[in-house]
Amino acid sequence: MATAFDLRPLQFGDHLGRSSALFMRHWVSLARWYNLTFFVPMVAVVLGLNLLLDPYAWQEHRMAEPSVLDPNATAAYWWLTRLCAVALAHWFAAGGVLYIASRLYVGDNPGLAETARAVFQRGGHLTATMLVYLTGLIGMFLLCLGPAWLIGQGTGRNAEVQAWMFVAFVSIPGLFFLLVLFLGRYGLAPACVMLDDADSASAFSRSAVLARGFRWRLAMLVLITGLLTGVPGLWSLTGVPGQVGRVLLADAGHPVWGDLLLLAWQGLLGPVVLLPTVVFFFDQRCRKEGYDLAVMARNFGIDDAQLLRFQMDPMLGYIPKGYKHPPGRRMAPPQPVPPAVMQPQTSRPWQTPAAARPQPRVFRPPTPRGGR
Repeated sequence: MATAFDLRPLQFGDHLGRSSALFMRHWVSLARWYNLTFFVPMVAVVLGLNLLLDPYAWQEHRMAEPSVLDPNATAAYWWLTRLCAVALAHWFAAGGVLYIASRLYVGDNPGLAETARAVFQRGGHLTATMLVYLTGLIGMFLLCLGPAWLIGQGTGRNAEVQAWMFVAFVSIPGLFFLLVLFLGRYGLAPACVMLDDADSASAFSRSAVLARGFRWRLAMLVLITGLLTGVPGLWSLTGVPGQVGRVLLADAGHPVWGDLLLLAWQGLLGPVVLLPTVVFFFDQRCRKEGYDLAVMARNFGIDDAQLLRFQMDPMLGYIPKGYKHPPGRRMAPPQPVPPAVMQPQTSRPWQTPAAARPQPRVFRPPTPRGGR
């Protein structure tokens, strides 16, 4: 993070590398806020729904586990907990992680009070953005998986097989396509609310402008990090240990503790999926809008004296290590430097003695004709 200042546009691996480095160095600050605003409310949700619905009564009576697709208490608990987890993960938890990561990215280290103040000031716009995200995700899932469920409810001999084939060849590709379109255009909307002071009405158009030309990369960043580390309430590769612990506790007769263990595991890894959007946001602002590169360079480890040297001498140029120009692009041949420019300067213009500077001319009125 503070070892290089690279003028080339960041590549896909750069976004993932800088995001993982940011998380590994500051995971305590990120996970602390995320668990305060995600795990603690989810504990209340899980305990409250268990008291109201008693979703694990089938274990006490040694009955078969009910399907989550049928109307029953277990299905209601399953869907409500996942819906609340997704909503809380995209609400104040996401806003705080975006704010903390943006400050860490440029060298600051905000505390909980500062983060809470920044999040609550943008709370209304964060809520509206979260509702749009949640509505879009629910709509896409229903549009892609709803027909498969209807096919499975049919009375035909191979209705279940047809439903699974529809999911494999239609629902999953269609859901992937819709997610790419949605995240590629509007994946930066929460970052624009927290880092750009955009309101909920303009955050989505602002995200589309910043992501233009790199929408596929933005969508892949969010999808790949979501698949690896996961969004709370959804499946992920690194969430497998939490799922295994949940199953073991459920088999031991403690299903509620298993749910809490899974939520705690998701709370530790949840900030990772948000960090690539912060890196991508700053990168696009630098490339498209002339974000203050001097400030970024100072926070990236470039010395002030070196920056002043580049600014005061236009003949010098900074080429980052490892930079390679795009293939096929013609490069101008190096021009010879005039000898006068190559001579070392013994003094600067502001160090020239006063006697050697050109003196202003004293105004004298013209002598009138015929005068003495």
